Amino acid sequence: MGFAATGLRVIVRGDVVAHRRWMLRTFALTYAAVTLRLWLLALVPLLGDFPSAYMLVPFLCWVPNLLVAEWLLRR
Repeated sequence: MGFAATGLRVIVRGDVVAHRRWMLRTFALTYAAVTLRLWLLALVPLLGDFPSAYMLVPFLCWVPNLLVAEWLLRR
């Protein structure tokens, strides 16, 4: 919510470039719901059970997304 609020605040000020940057970050974090399910599909068979996979997924579902977004913003 913080990233989306920041994106809204900067577009109201007229800063389109900053808005695009904050909205890319917001998209990356929103897409974590999809990434979570993809990680579960990969990790449950790999680790053998759902609880073990679900211990890792809360971090894996948003950290890589945000790292990719930041990489895209800095290149």
